Amino acid sequence: MSEWNRMRKQNRNLESMILIIIAACFLLGGWCDWNALVKEKAWIFINDIDAFSLTILQIQASMATLIIAIIALITGNISDSYMGVSVSDFYLNIKPWKLKQKMLIFMLLGFELIGALFHVLKLYNCVFGVFVATLAVILLSILEMYSAFEGRNKQNQDIGIPVESFHLIAHHQAEAFVP
Repeated sequence: MSEWNRMRKQNRNLESMILIIIAACFLLGGWCDWNALVKEKAWIFINDIDAFSLTILQIQASMATLIIAIIALITGNISDSYMGVSVSDFYLNIKPWKLKQKMLIFMLLGFELIGALFHVLKLYNCVFGVFVATLAVILLSILEMYSAFEGRNKQNQDIGIPVESFHLIAHHQAEAFVP
């Protein structure tokens, strides 16, 4: 049970850190745009900011496809299972974390839309903030998916620890109801 608690705490800390980074990117981008538009102060001057913003959006869209490519690689394990749990389904849907791969993909697609909207509104610092937030989400996805490529033992450990913990919890709860 302590191994499960350690894994859960470590992942919760990682997810919290990534969410704080994402929020900070949005806030910093908005604050910089407010300074540039309202106060007319800028830290860095770029001659062709429109082209720079479009380049950032292109890089962001290219990097977001990296997650989809990684997921395509993991679906090769679609027939493999451990303790009755499909390996690919575990990594994509069942893994007991808040930010599952499906949520990360939706976040990336949303960030691309938000980045394009900020570009249209000429909020170029926000475009860059969304780009950095995209990098943070990609980093989280790679870190979470990396164990799928570390070999069968690591996959079995990733699946086994939560499954065994849930079985112990269910067993203790069932014993509590037996008269």
